[in-house]
Amino acid sequence: MATPIIEQIAALVKTQLETITTANGYELDVLKVIRPPRAMDISDYSLDNNVAYVQQAEPSLGESDEMAGNPPIKEWVQPFVIDWIIRVSEKDETPVDQLLNTARSDIEKAMAAGLEPDTDLDDLVTNWSIREPQFAQYEDGFELVRVTIDITYRVSETDPYTSRA
Repeated sequence: MATPIIEQIAALVKTQLETITTANGYELDVLKVIRPPRAMDISDYSLDNNVAYVQQAEPSLGESDEMAGNPPIKEWVQPFVIDWIIRVSEKDETPVDQLLNTARSDIEKAMAAGLEPDTDLDDLVTNWSIREPQFAQYEDGFELVRVTIDITYRVSETDPYTSRA
């Protein structure tokens, strides 16, 4: 069975985030990366420390939504929303901002590494950008950093299973 290009990208985003470990040169260890089986909001999240949730937001047509070719090329921009949960112990004296900044930076570093030339993800992606991060505090004693990455990719207008990167 063939896999749509967008699903290949989504799976590779998850796989790339799973590389975030101190053994791989990052500052934190992600314990788990979750692509939820249904749409979730923050109130549905497990409050485990160093867990990342990856969800797709609404896609949009790219600036070059139809490009020449036979068949024509369709360009999409797919946002991936990555929420990293930080739960700080009352005994930990590390500033929570430091942990959130580190999680954010590790996410950005991992995605940049996954999009270097000649990687599986790079072979499917034509462009990518990172939006401004968002930070949130919750009464339940956990903090969150949200990093949204916009990934631009191209497929055949008549076949979303065929990359036209």
